[in-house]
Order: sequence, then C-alpha cells, then structure tokens
Amino acid sequence: MTEKTTAPPLIGVAWFNEADYNDLLIIFKGQLQPTFQEWKRGAVNRVKEIERQGFAVVKVNIDPKTFPAWCAARRLEVDARARQIFAMEGAERRRRAPH
Repeated sequence: MTEKTTAPPLIGVAWFNEADYNDLLIIFKGQLQPTFQEWKRGAVNRVKEIERQGFAVVKVNIDPKTFPAWCAARRLEVDARARQIFAMEGAERRRRAPH
C-alpha cells in the first residue's frame, strides 16, 4: 500500500518587482515601506514565517499598470485589502492549475 502525501495549503503573498516599486509607491500612497529593499526584507521574513507554519507560499506579482483597473472592476480600493484578495486569487489559480 502506498501512502498518499498531501501538499501543504497554499497562501498567496503580494509580491513586487524592484523595477515597479516607484510606481507602486504612487498607487499605494504611503502604504508601503519607503524603499524596495526595506519592503523586500519584511516580505522575505513574512514568507519564512508562513512557511514555518506549514504553508506553501505563492508569490503573486502586482503590476502597477494593471492593478488599479483590477481593483476598479471589483469595486475595491487600491489598498492592502485588495492586495490580499489579489494574492489569494493568484494562489487559488495556482492550486487549480494542472500539474
């Protein structure tokens, strides 16, 4: 008899590219760390903590050119809550994707 292993639950985490960070600072109006390096240091620590809790992390990139329209289509403010929803949806898409 073979033992079936279960994959850890996925958690989506909003992720940013360094090249986009100045544009992200504009659309998120003071909600982010002042520099990409500060943001990334905190984000990496957050990912490690989530993984220590037994979850698999999906880094979901936020594009400052398309994210405001995504928010508007869902009647969401361009804020941390919208980033969380976007990341959760990205993790769900990954979970459903064929392996």
